[in-house]
Amino acid sequence: MNQLTPEQSAALHGEPQTELVDPTSGKVFVLIEKSLYDVRINAANVASIQRGIEDMKAGRGMPLEEAREASLKRLREHRTA
Repeated sequence: MNQLTPEQSAALHGEPQTELVDPTSGKVFVLIEKSLYDVRINAANVASIQRGIEDMKAGRGMPLEEAREASLKRLREHRTA
C-alpha cells in the first residue's frame, strides 16, 4: 500500500478529505479517509438498490430474458463497430 507524502498528510490534517491535482494530467483527485469512503459507497449502493426496487414496484423494467437479449444484442453491435 502506498504512503501519503508529507504534503498530502499536511493537506489532510484535520480534514476528512482534500482535492489534489495531478501536475502531469491536470486531473483533480479527491483523497478521502477510507472509513468515510466506505460509508459513502455503501450509501450509494443502498440508494441504487432502492431505486431498482421502486422501479420494479412501479412496473418499470423488463423481464430477465428480454434484458439478456437486449444486452447481448448491444454487445454484438459493439463488437462489430
